[in-house]
Amino acid sequence: MTTAVNTVVDRIAADVRQLVDPIHAAVRGRVITHAALLDSLRTAAAVLSSGSRGPERRPAPGSRPPGRGVDSLIQTTGTIDADIGMWHGRLYLPSPPEFVFDCPHRSCRELLMGGYRGPLCRVARRRRTDWQKTVLRQLTGAASSLSPEVGNWLAIDVHNWWHDAAVGSGWNPGDLLKLR
Repeated sequence: MTTAVNTVVDRIAADVRQLVDPIHAAVRGRVITHAALLDSLRTAAAVLSSGSRGPERRPAPGSRPPGRGVDSLIQTTGTIDADIGMWHGRLYLPSPPEFVFDCPHRSCRELLMGGYRGPLCRVARRRRTDWQKTVLRQLTGAASSLSPEVGNWLAIDVHNWWHDAAVGSGWNPGDLLKLR
């Protein structure tokens, strides 16, 4: 039996999954992998903003999502990032670590953080954490403990971010719903 909380959590989880994880689509017997919606939106904003050079501000030739300008994409990206930060603070979630380590050995982590050279595993490397993606995953986990009103509010915000990221990166939201 599903309760109202589970349906809200499921809605949030489905939207967050497409925001942070790669999207896989089957086309004519092949599986095509697309970037996550947040990555696609960031790429679209960066490509369009780098296309305008000089004082004349003419756009570079090329393909663009329909009806989206540079200012709109940058504003959408900034709004989503700011709203994720607002929910992070409102729910008192722990801050994600700055780095993620691919090696489980403590000695490799210490060598990587210290900045000096030494014997490392072949898998030892560190990479920066994508703060927004990590917090979105935390929001999914925290949604089950929220009151129904706050959970619905969070679900509406997450769905709006999903919709804005989909439209901004050139996806038809109806097509993304079919891929869930």
